[in-house]
Amino acid sequence: MYLPERMSVTERNPRDTIRPIRIEDVEHATRVLAHAFEADPVLRFIIPDDADWQRVSLPWFRSVLRSAVRRESALIDDRGQGVIVWETPAAGAGLARQLLSTIRMTGLLRHNLGRARLLSDTLRSYRPRRAHWYLAYIGIEPGKQRSGLGQALLDSLLERADIARMPVYLECSARGNLGFYNQARFHLVDEVTIPTGVNTWPMLREPNPA
Repeated sequence: MYLPERMSVTERNPRDTIRPIRIEDVEHATRVLAHAFEADPVLRFIIPDDADWQRVSLPWFRSVLRSAVRRESALIDDRGQGVIVWETPAAGAGLARQLLSTIRMTGLLRHNLGRARLLSDTLRSYRPRRAHWYLAYIGIEPGKQRSGLGQALLDSLLERADIARMPVYLECSARGNLGFYNQARFHLVDEVTIPTGVNTWPMLREPNPA
């Protein structure tokens, strides 16, 4: 069970509530991401069936978050309303890790695997060839959006990337979110249409000058 940290009597700035995710947060954070991405156009392109989504989403996000805890590459707010997960260049290293991830994904996705591979193959050429951080997921619990929490989570990640002098790459899955990322100095790489009709927008942000 997720137990949020004690809040002060006065409401805090969302930036002040962000902290690294811990193993005891994983189950709660898993549900936050599953709820937040339930209507995501790209993920639901991969997994269009509701029953499949219920079967796949929780174990998939749980696996993602457990890995993120080990890599120290995820943040949560202390009310448990928002989560952000990223990958560093080191996260992709190691044949054993890649094989395990492939096996796990194949077992979960089953008949949805072809759409996942189509999406991955289509987007591969847009990803930077140089070292970068990849913003994998940023999700806010439905009903808690527009509170400044998404901005606080993103700012906390970008501060870390600036300190590391690393660019950050993402694939925006909704046109309405482009302005949110533009304000954070992400620039649009392209608009990509998957052959079956779903769109996604690769974006890249260079680190702030020292």
